[in-house]
Amino acid sequence: MTITLTPRALADRSAWTQPEAMFEMLGEYRRNEPVVWVEGSGFLPFWLVTRYHDIMEIERQPELFTNRPGPILADAEPPDETAQEDLKPLPHRDGEDHRVYRALAQGWFKYSTMQQVEQHATELARESVDELLAGGPEVDFARVVAGRYPLRMIMSILGLPDQDYDLMHRFTQIMVWDKDPDEAYRNWLECLAYFDKVTASRRKTPTGDLASAISNGTVYGKLLEEPELTTYYMLIADAGYETTSFAMNGGLFELLRHPEQLELLRREPERIPNAVEEMLRWTSPARHFMRTAQADTEVSGVRVRKGDRLMLSYAAANRDEQVFTDPERFDVTREGAGKHVAFGGRGPHHCLGAPLTRMEMRLLFAEFLGRVGEIELAGEPRIAESVFLSGINSLPIRFAAKAA
Repeated sequence: MTITLTPRALADRSAWTQPEAMFEMLGEYRRNEPVVWVEGSGFLPFWLVTRYHDIMEIERQPELFTNRPGPILADAEPPDETAQEDLKPLPHRDGEDHRVYRALAQGWFKYSTMQQVEQHATELARESVDELLAGGPEVDFARVVAGRYPLRMIMSILGLPDQDYDLMHRFTQIMVWDKDPDEAYRNWLECLAYFDKVTASRRKTPTGDLASAISNGTVYGKLLEEPELTTYYMLIADAGYETTSFAMNGGLFELLRHPEQLELLRREPERIPNAVEEMLRWTSPARHFMRTAQADTEVSGVRVRKGDRLMLSYAAANRDEQVFTDPERFDVTREGAGKHVAFGGRGPHHCLGAPLTRMEMRLLFAEFLGRVGEIELAGEPRIAESVFLSGINSLPIRFAAKAA
């Protein structure tokens, strides 16, 4: 191998600021050593799994490969399941436990439900482009559009007022990105207080929104209590917008790097849904999920022991040559783009919000490309530092409104 990075980089939160180097490294291992043991200081060792079909096979066996004790690359100190039980969010659950907790919100993210909220989503997309045009001719697309539209949409589904946007944005940003424990703790207490009021209101007078469903839904015959309630609300808020934002930013960036494809979408907007799938494949904002083997087994001929952790590299699988022709080429006309695993595999942990993300991206790019004329970069994009969720989080653009 001629690459300079090694799989240990996957534990370095700054490594994904070099996405091309990371994809190159993952590609080398996918082709030559698709299941490789990774160990080092500061993180629990794991098997890196990089091939699409291996990942799909693991996802089809959720009892053998579980999310517990944690679905994200862990620090060297093992997670304490007992201590964290009250704060265990949905992705940390397995089996029947996962199914009953997921059922609280699952109906809200079906494709049939998306048809019911599409009109409002279209209005929000229109408002987002209005704000972009009003702030031009130079704006940060990530801040003005991709960072606001998905969160406003998920707040709408939850039934939270639009005027609380700044508060909710601060909650999600500090919870996810801020490493100051004191500030994170103060933020958590404020989250608890905010959603305590939401819960009390919805239990007194349900309003038919997702917050009402979460507040009044039962698990094993009991209503959720704090801190489980706020953990559930914040999972919906975080997962409902961060990955979508990264996919939107990365998608626009690639269109600017491939202006002929941008113009194709302007001429033939019916291609936008397929373009969305290619953007999701290409960006892979959720870089991985972890699984833990519950028995001795094999993956692609490699012996895996009970208790071993496995990193399912969705970023690597989405560029697997055995599945995608010429995978290192961004192509909005790609056949089979929708086979990507940007939302995970096809098992029970497949992303709850996949239908919402697809709808939001389709509506946003249709509105954006229909109303914005010439577009170019106005500065260097910035990429979020994270081992789990990563992508462009600042995208300065210069543009002109399309002539009426």
